[in-house]
Order: sequence, then C-alpha cells, then structure tokens
Amino acid sequence: MYVNPNLIEEDFANLTGWTDSDSNGAVSEIDPAGQLHLDCRDIPSGVGYGKRSKDIGTIGDGDYYAELKFEGDVWDAAGGTANGIRVSINAATNFLQATIRGDSSGNNGIYLYDGATEPKIYSHDWDNDWHTIVFYVHNSQTDVDIWIDKDPATEAADVTDADCSAGAWAADGFTDLYGYGSEAGNGEYHIDYIYVGDALGEDTANATFFGSNF
Repeated sequence: MYVNPNLIEEDFANLTGWTDSDSNGAVSEIDPAGQLHLDCRDIPSGVGYGKRSKDIGTIGDGDYYAELKFEGDVWDAAGGTANGIRVSINAATNFLQATIRGDSSGNNGIYLYDGATEPKIYSHDWDNDWHTIVFYVHNSQTDVDIWIDKDPATEAADVTDADCSAGAWAADGFTDLYGYGSEAGNGEYHIDYIYVGDALGEDTANATFFGSNF
C-alpha cells in the first residue's frame, strides 16, 4: 500500500455497494476471498466484460491518488481495442480512464482517455503476475503521473503529465472497474484492491507506512 486511502479502501472482502453491470455472459465476483474476479471465459459470442461500479464519495476538484493491484490470468486481445483491465474514476471536474492492455498484438501497455481519443501512453509487456499501479491526478485534474511496481514517495514515475483532461461524465466519486474478454480469447483477471486518497502517508490504523512495499 502506497496511498492514504481516506476516500476508499476497498480490499474486496465483499461487494457491498458495488453494482453488478456484467455483459454478455461475463462474471464479476469475489473469488478467491479478498479478490475481485473478472471472468470472461463463458462469453458465448463476440465480446463482453465483467464490471462493477460504485460511488466512492466526494473526491472534489483537487489532486488525488488512486492505487490498483491487479493480475491478468489471461490477457484477451480478441476483443479489439476493448480488452484488458479498465479503471474509470470520476472526480468533480474530470475523470481518469486508464486501460491496461496485455495482449500479444504489439499493443501492450497503458492507454489513457484524453477526452477525444485513447492513445497508448506507456508500452509494457504484462505477464501473469501481480502488479501495482499508482496514479497521481493533478494540475486541476488534467494530468496524471503513473508508477508501475514502484514507490511513488521515493522513485521516479514511469509516466509524467499524461493528458487525462476528459470532463467528468458521472457524479463525483463514481468509479468503474472492468475486465474485458471475448469468446475467442477467454479473458480473466483479478483485482486485489483499489485505494483512492488525497495523499501518501502513514496508515495509523494498521501501523504500516504507505511508502513501504510489502
């Protein structure tokens, strides 16, 4: 944990408050305990997604951090541009939409919606291990810095000042988590947690430090 999760600290002990919006035979569930399982293996044809949505409360119009720990069991490229894991977080003025694609078509990396297009902002070949991403949304919520498997308190960001200036399309705090898949690709993903807060710092409740990697 790196982020002070004063807005949301979701470790997926359950799905209370998370709306189920799965499509086309995909499933979002807790499996195993403490993990959100986004399972697209039973899509009958075409593409679909496992999806959960929740209003996490007021983020406001200032800077904030979001931290996601995820695993791609099977990175599904068969759905075209809609594949992999997507996180979407609305704040008061803009929203962050990042798509983590791990297909084998040369499109591996992170894609970020800028309000008009969704360009690839970082190339990365994802494996099937657990990874942590920290997003720092700043500059009036128009830019984002990104750390991959790094401590944002002590290490340089992998991406700086990427354009995330898309205007919010839903209520402040409305958050979506997707796992995309297809009949052909059998996409399957796990999310261990999502934390959102306005700072890095000390977790006094659990006696740990967000700057430490554990």
